[in-house]
Amino acid sequence: MENILIFASSLSVLAFWIGLIKPTWVGMPNRKRSSLIYFSLSIVLAVVTNYLFPTKKSAEEVAAAAERSAQSAREAKAFKHSTVTLSKYQSKPQAERRDIVSSFLISEDIPESTLSKFYNCLSEYSATKSDGLQIGLVLDWCKKEYVKDPSSLDARMNFDNFFDNFSRWDGSYTPLVTVIKSGMNDEDSYKHVKTSYRLIMNDKPHAFVTTIFSGTNAFGGRVKNTIIADVDIKTGRIIDILGDN
Repeated sequence: MENILIFASSLSVLAFWIGLIKPTWVGMPNRKRSSLIYFSLSIVLAVVTNYLFPTKKSAEEVAAAAERSAQSAREAKAFKHSTVTLSKYQSKPQAERRDIVSSFLISEDIPESTLSKFYNCLSEYSATKSDGLQIGLVLDWCKKEYVKDPSSLDARMNFDNFFDNFSRWDGSYTPLVTVIKSGMNDEDSYKHVKTSYRLIMNDKPHAFVTTIFSGTNAFGGRVKNTIIADVDIKTGRIIDILGDN
């Protein structure tokens, strides 16, 4: 019945437009009468259709609207940084990195209170795994650890203080540069050559930071030296100077 009424209403609209062109084609003596009758008929049929079949149409509209809302919610909730590599992630400002981890927690329905745990987990993996790994995969590792045992992430280390001490200009380790210059004959002659580090991930994670540098001696000659520092990863502070030559 609904389809019949819709069809009749469509025919009335068609007849209205045809009547404007040639009224006799729709059985009317003139355009005024044709327009009045067929326009009124199309309105009446539309009203009757909506009156007789409101529930079905309303339900369809509600379902469609609900699906659109659900789709929008899914898109807003989805984690959009899965393909970012660890090296790219690590190069971002700290606030942005925290926002990325937070968006992962939202996408996985994990409590926001775990943000620091997941942030530290990703931080540690960024320091100890291949730079080319994608953070979506790495965060999934953190999630599996958390699901298995939420306390397992407590031991994960935040490397921010350690990495923030490396100069973005030449890669030198700032606290170690300070120590080196304090023991030089002429600190203005200091020239950084290379800095590298080796991580020791035991009960008290630390790193051996090695710097090669050059400077002038008491005789004015430029000499090259190497110095090694034991560094606390959590604080970024130097624990001890292990040797120099």
